[in-house]
Amino acid sequence: MDGFDEAAVKKEFNISQEKAVPVLVAVGKFSPSGKLLPRAWRKQVKEFSKIV
Repeated sequence: MDGFDEAAVKKEFNISQEKAVPVLVAVGKFSPSGKLLPRAWRKQVKEFSKIV
């Protein structure tokens, strides 16, 4: 998930503006007729880490 509209989530679920929504967790069952988007590009672990 690349992010979400926190204001829209608060409105939909009637959450006060004083509260923060740090994360959303999607649950459900994938439809066989559905289509997944390709994964976002990510750096390889070896590009930003070093085993010591």
